[in-house]
Amino acid sequence: MFSRHFVSGLAALRADHAVAFRFRAHDGFGCLLTRGCVDAGMAHDLAERYTGGDYAADPNLPLIAGSGGEACPRIVPFDPARIGSSLYRRVFFEEPALGDKLSVIGSMNGAVYYLNLYRHERNGRFRETERGLITRIAPLLLAAIACHDDAAARTAAPPPPPSGSERRLQLLSAREKDVCLLILSGMTEKAIARQLAISPHTVRTYRRRAYDKLGVEDSRALFRLLSPFGATDG
Repeated sequence: MFSRHFVSGLAALRADHAVAFRFRAHDGFGCLLTRGCVDAGMAHDLAERYTGGDYAADPNLPLIAGSGGEACPRIVPFDPARIGSSLYRRVFFEEPALGDKLSVIGSMNGAVYYLNLYRHERNGRFRETERGLITRIAPLLLAAIACHDDAAARTAAPPPPPSGSERRLQLLSAREKDVCLLILSGMTEKAIARQLAISPHTVRTYRRRAYDKLGVEDSRALFRLLSPFGATDG
């Protein structure tokens, strides 16, 4: 019920959709809530795409990764029209019909919390008064999310031990893992380069390092090795 009450409480801010993530350097992104004007199925798919690797194209990623020691939340306006990646803009803004975004980034309880508030494209952009109100209550918004996250973690069942495939992925650096997961998703070398905003040569370097660590020689062997993640060979 937390997500429903949290999002309904944002009505005064004229936010049509809200998405909240938790980020820790050792285990990446986790989605805590996604609710509002976007169809529930699409919202779930977008959250999975983001946490599964598309976060690498988020222009806010450097701010998120560098917010571990900041006590005060940072408010980041976001103009979708100025996003460098056309694929990122299409997937996360044009297809769900979102026209504006205001992000709140802050550190609590050893994690970085990343709250994104969106306006539907038919409702225009956030007004200056609405941005000011969000800025004033940003600590309260992040505290509510962090407290709920902490409570949920304390009542959750212990996680299952990592599978063999997960243990193998733990051998990789974050960027090597990103490249492998994008290979598993069917993306080409050039597409991965565009997605991660790096050169094809750098993609090949990360792929070679990852293959060496995993003991595989090509993508087919990678698919067989990591098939518990849902990949199929061929």
